[in-house]
Amino acid sequence: MKKKNTSKDVDSLDVEHDFAEGVQGKHYVPLEEMNFPLYLERDVRIFFLSAAKRKKKSVDELVNSVLRREMENFSELMPDAESDSGSKPVPKRKKA
Repeated sequence: MKKKNTSKDVDSLDVEHDFAEGVQGKHYVPLEEMNFPLYLERDVRIFFLSAAKRKKKSVDELVNSVLRREMENFSELMPDAESDSGSKPVPKRKKA
């Protein structure tokens, strides 16, 4: 059943907003600096959760280390891949 509009709902749509003092880009974050969720399939998630617990590390640390190794292997197999994609070479991570 569809909800009927109340006068409160209609009034809120009619309010004008003054953006004269607004700042463009105030909350802008470059794409390169953004973190985004990575959804792992169930079996992969269970594997990494178990491995993280055994090694006393976070799942993020383990997944990132595996992906970095894969990136290095990929760049060794396809040295011209960097120039084709326009991306930067894989940075070496400092060990903590």
